[in-house]
Amino acid sequence: MEGVNTKWIATVASIWIQISVGASYTFGIYSSILKSSQGYDQSTLDTVSVFKDIGANAGILSGLLYSAVTLRNNRRRLGVFGGPWVVLLAGAIQCFVGYFVMWASVVGLIRRLPVPVMCFFMWMAAHAQTFFNTTNVVSGVHNFGDYGGTIVGIMKKNGLRSRADGDKCVVRAKGRSKLGYVRAVDVQELPVEKALPN
Repeated sequence: MEGVNTKWIATVASIWIQISVGASYTFGIYSSILKSSQGYDQSTLDTVSVFKDIGANAGILSGLLYSAVTLRNNRRRLGVFGGPWVVLLAGAIQCFVGYFVMWASVVGLIRRLPVPVMCFFMWMAAHAQTFFNTTNVVSGVHNFGDYGGTIVGIMKKNGLRSRADGDKCVVRAKGRSKLGYVRAVDVQELPVEKALPN
């Protein structure tokens, strides 16, 4: 039996990562709390949201880091600090710091942040998503070179469609889930007309 470092284990792990890293897609859920706790008007909230969008779509740094730590010559030189896990770690740190600082400001743990600082932390939190996307998609393409289009489709489908999007669908879980976690296979997307009671 092969070790746990197979391309299939990496693919399953990548799918689970893609499913769970969509916090920027849920901005509509927490934006009202951000707006009221920070005393923002709609225009200021829109500015913060623009930085979220820029962060989530500007993946140049993640691509550069991925190339730097995964190229064969660099991996030998970097030793244990080479490989895709470095990019995932960089994304996880960015995500945690960005959302933690925003949360701390919202709940009053720290004083209200000036708008440019809040925009920076929103950008940082959303920018983390590009690190996860880059690592998962590029690793999948490397692992399944002959099926590159298929693996990109799988990764992006699981990354986008499995995240809650309250404007377009209502998500219903089959059965009960512990601690609020719902397995991806237990989630169904229903048309809004069928999901809402009359």
